[in-house]
Amino acid sequence: LSNADGNFYWLLWLATVPPALLAGGLLLYITLRPLWKRLAIYQAPLLPHGINSEIGKLQLPQYRKIAITIDFSQVDVLSINHALAQGGKDAEYLLIHIVESAGAILMGNEIEDLETHRDNISLHEYLERLQAEGYQVACRLGHGNPKTFIPEIVGTFHADLLVMGAHGHRMIKDIIFGTTVEAVRHKLNIPVLIVRSHLHRPH
Repeated sequence: LSNADGNFYWLLWLATVPPALLAGGLLLYITLRPLWKRLAIYQAPLLPHGINSEIGKLQLPQYRKIAITIDFSQVDVLSINHALAQGGKDAEYLLIHIVESAGAILMGNEIEDLETHRDNISLHEYLERLQAEGYQVACRLGHGNPKTFIPEIVGTFHADLLVMGAHGHRMIKDIIFGTTVEAVRHKLNIPVLIVRSHLHRPH
């Protein structure tokens, strides 16, 4: 064969054989891939969340000091009931309410406005009712931003559980409450129980 014929056949081989081999390999991969997957499923244990750790002997937590946030709404009853269910009459409880008015934020606990006065009376009514039932209860009224003062009060009380009530509101109130909960949670190293009420949720 002449050099021209040799070059022609070489170019023809390059144009046909490698593409044919590539197409054959791709077809083989497409055919065998489902079989490989099935084989892997049969060989691997069905553990979608990974290997579980040993549970061992269960030790139920005993909550001795429980803090409860109060906002003088219908959800307070649920929050208090859930807290009492966790600690019973052996635990100590602290009722916390934060006055969030503009004056309270500006002046702190030095303010003596009508809202602070009313909230203090309402908080002590809760206190007296629970004490009459035989529970060990104290209360604390804070002033300002709840994201700051709730963790501070809870820490001072040395609580091992915090119970917070949510109303089941939507949109902006959900966002506000959600940011408060997240801010409080990140400043505490104890469990936080969120009690949600659906009383205000539209059907």
